Formats: sequence, C-alpha cells, structure tokens
Amino acid sequence: MAAMKGWYYATDVAIVDSSKIRINRAALTVGSAFYKLQHSGQGHCPRSEVPAFLPKAIAHEGLNFEVNSHSWAYSTTLDQTVGELVEGAVGASPPELAARAVQLALPAIDRAGAASELIDFEHPIQMPCEFRFFNP
Repeated sequence: MAAMKGWYYATDVAIVDSSKIRINRAALTVGSAFYKLQHSGQGHCPRSEVPAFLPKAIAHEGLNFEVNSHSWAYSTTLDQTVGELVEGAVGASPPELAARAVQLALPAIDRAGAASELIDFEHPIQMPCEFRFFNP
C-alpha cells in the first residue's frame, strides 16, 4: 500500500484465499452405514469400493491442491482474475482502500466459485460402478 496526495492505493493484491476441505472419512470406512448400503449387482459398487474411494475423493476435493480439483480451480481462477480487478482501488484511508478492494474483487470470487463447481462436470471422479445412497 502506498499513499499519494491523501489517497491510498494498492501496490500489491492483498487478497489471500483459503479453503476448508471436509471429507466424510467416517462414511468411507469399513463397517460404516454407507459401507453397509453397498453390494454388487446391477452396476452398483461392491463394499470393497468404499474405502478405495477415499483417495479419489481427497484428490477431487483438492486436499493437497491437486490439479483439476475444487481447491485448485478456485485458487487458480482467483489468482488469475483478482489482480486486474483490484488494481484501480483507491481510498482516503487504509480501511476504505481495503473495503473498496473487496468490492472490486467480488466478481473474481464469483468466477472462482463457478470454476470450482465446474470441476464436478469437467473432471468427475471416475468410478466403474455407482454407490447406493439410500436403501432400495
């Protein structure tokens, strides 16, 4: 941040994103209620696929920031778009500058969210079968 003639302006993009990734590990363990719903037949997954699904879920969600994961798509899109949007932010005080930068960043945040949502369609988890989520 710098000041000129009573106005503050950003010299660097001061927006940092963070993600809280939650994976229901308990459901993907042997003996869980979800595990007990599974049985092979008619294209459905056998129980052995339940614990095998965990590494796929971890990669898909982006726990380790894997390429083509939700966290990767969000952060990459935000990083690529937010700078250009907030570079014109000015304010009469540091808090005013910060508030203006956040307002200018909102479209980039929306784009990042949309990019993350597209991961389910563009890079779905590949499974040879379908899980049951309810009792038939």
